[in-house]
Amino acid sequence: MPSDLATVFDHILGGFDIPDPESCLKVSAAAASASVEPLPTTVAENLAHAVMWQTFWLGALRGGRSKSGMTEWKKDWRKPEPHEWPELRVRFIEGLREARRIAASDPMDHQMGSDAEAVGILTRIAVHGAYHLGQINQIKRAARRAKA
Repeated sequence: MPSDLATVFDHILGGFDIPDPESCLKVSAAAASASVEPLPTTVAENLAHAVMWQTFWLGALRGGRSKSGMTEWKKDWRKPEPHEWPELRVRFIEGLREARRIAASDPMDHQMGSDAEAVGILTRIAVHGAYHLGQINQIKRAARRAKA
């Protein structure tokens, strides 16, 4: 099972059937922070949300059991400052790579109670990340259409 899950991350990172994260997130901080009517969130808000949960889930895989260190985790949608954009991009992509590394490890390199628990969390990271990449792509497309 771990190798199958690693393939899922390969597909996300490689842009199979969805935009690859590197190119999808290659926008300026200003563009990432710009609102596009009538969409409820910006590219940066989507990515900050995805990074927050990815960070929490990767922390659990490393043995963390609490949400300490996460500010206002119950308010997982926030408006990041434009200067945060470069770090958010790096953290998201590096988080996907870390999840892929864990998924490919044999034995699986995690601190969960079982491989099944780790696979569940890795699946959340993959699905949630791919979902938000799709949303980000849609926001970018809507922004291009609004400019035309």
